[in-house]
Amino acid sequence: MLSEIAKNLTEWRAIRNWLPVMADLAGMGLAVGLLPRLAELLTARNTWTGGMIAAAFILFALGVHTLKKLQSPGDGYAWAILRPWLSEERRRVLAFFFSLCLAWVMVEQSGFFRTITQVELGDSGLSYYLLLGPLWWVLLAFLYMFVFSFPTEPTLELPRHALRLWLALLASNGLMVVMMGYVAAAPYLNDISSRPQSLLLIPIFLLLFAPPRLLYLYHSQAHPIVLLPFIMLVGLLSVLVI
Repeated sequence: MLSEIAKNLTEWRAIRNWLPVMADLAGMGLAVGLLPRLAELLTARNTWTGGMIAAAFILFALGVHTLKKLQSPGDGYAWAILRPWLSEERRRVLAFFFSLCLAWVMVEQSGFFRTITQVELGDSGLSYYLLLGPLWWVLLAFLYMFVFSFPTEPTLELPRHALRLWLALLASNGLMVVMMGYVAAAPYLNDISSRPQSLLLIPIFLLLFAPPRLLYLYHSQAHPIVLLPFIMLVGLLSVLVI
């Protein structure tokens, strides 16, 4: 078994295996270098910090769209077990859960829940504020359902588009780091992020961010061992917010 793994990681096609590993190593560097600063910045609940999360999400969504365009080489690990889990129906469910969580994060980070008790707009003005205040954050978050759920024509191939695919994987890790910064900064999550219960974040973040990674593995037919650095990255992020 070890000899088979070594062969898969050293042959010329191994770039499909090394791309996610290098993206995860870069993600670990971002986590160690930027997470404390991100947590400090995100303690401010306003439109600017909400926009920072939105910008990271847009890069993430573009990255997921790029991963969906990867052509399967047909000569690697088959990942047959993932086929039913990456069906269009189940991807919609996963995308809905992700969009729901992201919408809450962006609305809360923008300060909407804090300012709603402070504005004096009258009944009609308050109704418009309630409608329009969080609306564009919610619509932006739910764009992910279209990005992740609907089919895309595969036009990218390895190794020709390796850099583009690596940046897509890095964008996914980048949003994960930003979301962990939000967890560390959110006042209502202080009891979680300051205790060992923060390890519960591991399955939650895996549920949120593993689907795009599994999509890459399914299309690239990379070896299963390359999932290990990704799991280690999620674990590192969970430990850093304690």
